[in-house]
Amino acid sequence: CHVTLSDHPRTTRLLAKNVEMNRKNWESKGSKVKVEALDWCDDSPNAAAILQKWEKERFNLVCASDVVIWPELYDPLIRVLSSLLERGGSSVYLSYEQRKKSSEKEFFQKLNSKVPGVSITKIEAKDLHPDYQSSELHLYLIGSGPIDENPKNGDEKTT
Repeated sequence: CHVTLSDHPRTTRLLAKNVEMNRKNWESKGSKVKVEALDWCDDSPNAAAILQKWEKERFNLVCASDVVIWPELYDPLIRVLSSLLERGGSSVYLSYEQRKKSSEKEFFQKLNSKVPGVSITKIEAKDLHPDYQSSELHLYLIGSGPIDENPKNGDEKTT
């Protein structure tokens, strides 16, 4: 599989170090892993070029963890997710630890209103492997259009 890992420019150096430390694990399986920085709030041509490149790559799967913590970042995050979902064929798994129920609800309301045709499916803890079940952690499957609530694993790209 081909994997793209992304984070804020301040943290990609550490992310790249972790990728390098695990090189033998993913190379032995024939996988390719790359690290790319993206600041959701960056409206520069460089950031726009990264998003355009990602749109063309058509990620099968996007995993986003703990990204709904700061309400001031909801609009930039939704802009990035919308860009990735726009062409179809992508699904987003979004997970987070519940901190402020009202602001997290606001995120999903904004996502629903700003991304036409988006589907948002909550994956219940009881449906997860017992090792990953927690009442404090929430997992959603987000897509553009109808989503199979029981997605199959396959060749996946993540960011």
